[in-house]
Amino acid sequence: MRIYQIYEEIRLLRNMLQVVFFHSHPLISATLALMIKKLFLFLFISSITVSVSAQLESKAQSFFSPRYTFQIPGGDMSDRFGLNSSLGLTFATKKENGNYFGVNGNYQFGSDVKEPGLIQNLLSINNEIISVEGKPASVLIQQRGFNFSIDFGKFMRFKKSKNESGILVTIGTGFIQHNIRFEHQLDDIPQLDGEYEKGYDRLSNGLMLSQNIGWLFFSKKRFGDFYLGLELIEALTFSRREYNFDTLTSDQGDARLDLLFGIKAGWAVPFYKKNLYD
Repeated sequence: MRIYQIYEEIRLLRNMLQVVFFHSHPLISATLALMIKKLFLFLFISSITVSVSAQLESKAQSFFSPRYTFQIPGGDMSDRFGLNSSLGLTFATKKENGNYFGVNGNYQFGSDVKEPGLIQNLLSINNEIISVEGKPASVLIQQRGFNFSIDFGKFMRFKKSKNESGILVTIGTGFIQHNIRFEHQLDDIPQLDGEYEKGYDRLSNGLMLSQNIGWLFFSKKRFGDFYLGLELIEALTFSRREYNFDTLTSDQGDARLDLLFGIKAGWAVPFYKKNLYD
C-alpha cells in the first residue's frame, strides 16, 4: 500500500510537468520527453529504496536555506559557458508524512565564456579592443543569469537517526535566464554600452525542469543544520535578441537545450527549531 501511494504521488508530479511543458510550447523535443520519463523512474526507485529503511514519521518543519552550487554545463550551454557557480535561497516546508514544498531563487555567475565569434568584429589585428582614447581596452567578459523554481518532493527520515535527518528527493519546474556581461569601467567602449551591448550579450531564457537528491540534516545543536545534494537542470531556452552584431546573424527564436549538473551545499535554518525535538 505504501509503495502504491508513492507511485501515485510521483506519477501525478510527472503528469503535471508534462502538461506544463508540452502545452506551453509545441517545440519541445522528444529528448526532453524522454528525460521526464527517466526522471519519473528515478524518483520512484529512490522513494521505494529509502522508504524500506525509513518508516519513521517526520516532524513538520518550515525553514529557509542559503545555498551555494558548483555547476557543470551541458547541452547547448556548454558551447557558450564553462564551469560556473550560483548562490541562492530556498524557502521550504516539510510535513509529518514527508511531503515537501519549496520555492527557490538563484543568481548564476562565471568567468569562463567561450561563445564562438563573440565580439570578433571589435578586435584589432592584435586581438585587442580599442577604446575611444585609441588605446587597448581592458574588458572583463563574464556569465550572468538567474533561475527560480517551485519544488515538490519527499523527505524520508533515516530510521536509526537520533536527529531529524534523511534523504530529500525533489522535482521542480520554473524559469531560467542567462546572458554574457561585459565590464569595462576603466575604458570607454561605446560599442559595448547601452542598446549596443544587446547585439553581443546573447540573452536567452525559457522554462526549466530540476531534479534534486540530497541529505537534509537537522541537529539538536544550534546552527548545526545543513543540506548537501546533487542537482540536474534541463531547460528549453530561446535567444531573445534580434541580431548578433559580431557574427552578422540572427538566432532569435532558435530553441536551445541547456543542461546544468550541480553539487549543492547549504545551511538550513528552521523557523521554529524547538518543535523538532519536543
